[in-house]
Amino acid sequence: MSLRLRDRFVNLWRGGLHRSRDESGQSIIVLAFAFLGLVAMLGLALDLGLVYIERVRLKRAIDASVLGGVVELPFEEDAAARAMEFLELNGYDLSNAQVVIRGCVRDVRDYYDAGPIFCGSPGCGDGDINQLINAGLDDSHPPYTYTNPPNPTSFFEINTLSYQDDPINACNDASTPPVYGTANKLGVTGTVFVNMNFMQFFGFGEVPVTDSAIAQNVDNLDVVIVFDRSGSMEFDPVCLGCWKRTETAADHENDTPRYSGYYTYPDNGTAYHLFITDTLITSACATNPPPSETYRTFGSYKYMIIEAELYSANNSVVDTAFRESGKGYWAIQRGVRIYSDGSTPAVNATSVDGGGMYVAHHPDITFYPGTQQYGQFYTLGDATSGNAPRLDYDFSFAPGEWGGGNAYVWVRVYASPNVIGSIGPKNDNGAPDHNTMYWQIEDLTDPGNSTPIQQNNDAQVSTWGQDEWTWVRLGSVNDTTHQYRLHIWAGSSGYGIDRIIITNNPSSSGNGSTGCPSALGGACTADVTAGSASRAACDPCNPIYGLTVGPGTPYPTCTFFSTPVTSTNNLLNPIWSDEEAPLRTAKEAVKTFIQRLDPQFDQVGLVTYNSSATKASQLECLKHYGLDACVKGSNPISFTNVLRAVEDIEARSSTNISDGMKQGLEVLGFDPYNEGGNAGSYGRGGAASKVMILLTDGVPDPSDLSPGGDCTSGWYPNSSDPNRINTRYNGSEGYDCMLWFAEDARAHGVSIYVIGLGYGVDSELLKEVAERGNGEYYFSASGADLDLIFDEILQNIYVRLIR
Repeated sequence: MSLRLRDRFVNLWRGGLHRSRDESGQSIIVLAFAFLGLVAMLGLALDLGLVYIERVRLKRAIDASVLGGVVELPFEEDAAARAMEFLELNGYDLSNAQVVIRGCVRDVRDYYDAGPIFCGSPGCGDGDINQLINAGLDDSHPPYTYTNPPNPTSFFEINTLSYQDDPINACNDASTPPVYGTANKLGVTGTVFVNMNFMQFFGFGEVPVTDSAIAQNVDNLDVVIVFDRSGSMEFDPVCLGCWKRTETAADHENDTPRYSGYYTYPDNGTAYHLFITDTLITSACATNPPPSETYRTFGSYKYMIIEAELYSANNSVVDTAFRESGKGYWAIQRGVRIYSDGSTPAVNATSVDGGGMYVAHHPDITFYPGTQQYGQFYTLGDATSGNAPRLDYDFSFAPGEWGGGNAYVWVRVYASPNVIGSIGPKNDNGAPDHNTMYWQIEDLTDPGNSTPIQQNNDAQVSTWGQDEWTWVRLGSVNDTTHQYRLHIWAGSSGYGIDRIIITNNPSSSGNGSTGCPSALGGACTADVTAGSASRAACDPCNPIYGLTVGPGTPYPTCTFFSTPVTSTNNLLNPIWSDEEAPLRTAKEAVKTFIQRLDPQFDQVGLVTYNSSATKASQLECLKHYGLDACVKGSNPISFTNVLRAVEDIEARSSTNISDGMKQGLEVLGFDPYNEGGNAGSYGRGGAASKVMILLTDGVPDPSDLSPGGDCTSGWYPNSSDPNRINTRYNGSEGYDCMLWFAEDARAHGVSIYVIGLGYGVDSELLKEVAERGNGEYYFSASGADLDLIFDEILQNIYVRLIR
């Protein structure tokens, strides 16, 4: 058995050996083909790598070429020369390349001595070398072949012709000044032939690699600035009226434009302290004043007199940089209010310049709808919960001096006329609620005797510039030795308080009068009584006094404010801002931006808007006046007209942003209500990059709907233009028109950059406008950072690749 098994294994082994010898030739063939495949793959990888490397190199060269050449526009011949220079700097020998130029160049082909640069051989023409022609415009002016070797290794086309604003008249050396081109874009296309190593065995001796790029020269700018001049642009200063304009002559009220005779900022005004001397502060804040100085006597009655601006406490944040979005605030005001009969109110004789001081709930502006409310109306619930801004006034009675009877609390108030009308908060009857505040008299000695929080609506309103002060009697207290605190909460925006009087005169006559009620005797015009102010109002470091405090001054110690380490000038506090702020800061930033532009290439126009828009200055000034008048000669125009128009802006009325955008497009040369129509302005079309810069500190006023026509005519229900986004923002035309004009701007190649000033803006709306307008949105809390924002805008609209 074992022998048979051995013989079987031996036979199997010998059979396998014979078969292996028979198949060995087949393995060699398989290995040979595998090796050839491997070589093919390596060769292909090598050739593809060469193609990839050349593609990267070509792209880098093309991008550098268009970016280098485009800065020379609108001088198209110079742009072509610079583009070729950058191609050679990136390693491409143009003597071995075919280079074609399409655009505005000199007609050297017709010049006898031109040489081989363009025409290939001398003596090929007898024309004028200075003649400008449009190469590639038609058969009579074919593209220039700058170089054309017998076997070019690459091909480049430099094209400005396709981007000319006016191809027919673009090259005109007979005009004054000559037109060397109108293009604001430069296109470069390149094709390079890469020699193959392995692929040539398969019939591919070379493979073309192509790349192209287009760059835009936004050094040529047509800019329109759409500037908000609504009334709220002057509401940011906490101490409105604390900055007085300084005139260059006796009377400039009749100047046209108004204020043209005033000094320029910052020398155009003077900041005033609240008081001429420190006497009133010292007496009003006496710690233990003699009883006879805590009140005045007129007839048989006693009167305690408190100026509202000498507040005991104000929980409002005065620094604009730290205010909470959408919140109102109580703020000191300075200046005379005028009665409807033309007379002026009685003022504190010791206040500066006889101008009178008061405190008001700011901003003095209508209630704005939208996601953020500015000039917020506060309810009784807001007062109860502590959400409404509050003022506190402390008072008490000299022991035994007042007789132990009742004392009555009077306040002198007014309601702003700015909120009259259908817009704004409504009372329970649906009528405008513009004269509301809330009050409570707290008995600090016996809290059980405190009055509840109550609403008062007795303020009076007249018309613009005719605010009427009204004396209102709030309530009464017992004139014992108790300590009392009067709380006043904000209600309507613009509500003002001038003077508080506590008297034991029981007469109620004169309540609601615009003059001095007989119940108040001579207290209407008397100075404040000593000891009528306390807490922060008696702190010499309080910026409301405008004092310079610090070590070595009469006021080295601050009670409620940090003691200055060095001398501190409180006039630098935001409450002493120029009365035009934020209007002033916006003006200065816009003027700085304009002055950074180049009048040789750029045009600037200005549209201002409140309840309607005005073209304050058309585009200045290349196409209007010509290069010589703009930047040369003894009296160049430059941007003088538009700078003067910016300085002449005054703020008043409401906010019709849509009309501002509409007229901004017209300044750039487009008629939004006539597709393809020209607005008759001086916009240069494709010869310049078109930019709109929109500034606003609010939201569109719903009383100012579609301006000058129906901006939604192509919007509802659908537009025939598929590029338009037919989506309503919130169903209000005041909002939707802004979006409509933003899309119309984009359709005309206009980029919109939007700047929201302060916390009254609807940021979501403005972001949407910028997005649909192919631009950017920026927020500025106080206007202090506007210069930085304009810097960023310039960077965004600088020379750039667009493809």
